[in-house]
Amino acid sequence: MALKRSLRGGHRFGTMALCVLFFLGVLGQAAYAAQFRVTPVRVDLDKNKRSGTVNLINEGTESVRLQVSAVRWTQDARGKDQYAETDELVFFPKVMVLGPGEKRLIRVGVNAPAGAVEKTYRLFVEEIPQRKKDSEGFNVTVALRFGVPVFVAPAKEAVAGDIKEVSLKDGKLRVTVADSGNVHFMITSIEVTGVGAQGEEVFSRELSGWYLLSGAERSYQTSIDTEECKEIAGLEVKVKTDRVEMRRKVDVDGTGCPR
Repeated sequence: MALKRSLRGGHRFGTMALCVLFFLGVLGQAAYAAQFRVTPVRVDLDKNKRSGTVNLINEGTESVRLQVSAVRWTQDARGKDQYAETDELVFFPKVMVLGPGEKRLIRVGVNAPAGAVEKTYRLFVEEIPQRKKDSEGFNVTVALRFGVPVFVAPAKEAVAGDIKEVSLKDGKLRVTVADSGNVHFMITSIEVTGVGAQGEEVFSRELSGWYLLSGAERSYQTSIDTEECKEIAGLEVKVKTDRVEMRRKVDVDGTGCPR
């Protein structure tokens, strides 16, 4: 993943601030224009592996000052991320300076025993803002923040998911996915197909997902145009994850289409 750090200050602003937050977990590594890299993008721990490392590499030409923090990561009933302070995740160092071409390690471990449900955290690596001048002489403050997921497996894993809802109202298709197991899964895709009265395909759409933690659920929504909607007699939904696959079929009629 790459980000070009290019800002132009307007005449009304003496100082501009930019803070970009990346939730990493899909890609093998992360990098931005200054060639600062974080790898791996997730850490998996269990009863046999109580610690791990995260590599920080500065491939740019300037020194980078970084600070590290950790939070407990949960999701509410709607799948929205929630963060809370924690002392269960131990890591070192907490502050560092990476010179050009330098590589450093963050050592991370957990001091809480495995429970019945997976424990989830985020290790944030944040660039300490540095004021610089842009091409027009304005002060620009730039900071990047990476959130590395840390998963601590339960004593016994139980992977389970459910498509709780497939509904069509006013041309809005809504799919709700729930994690009913005791560990997370990553939703890689949600494939929705609308079929006609003879079983022919009249509509298809693919939606992207994200991490879904144990006990959480998240709804995904997309629009169907009026003409396609009127031809749909049934919907077929397939949810692909990195651990389990879910399918559901529902019959629909024209009452859910725009009028």
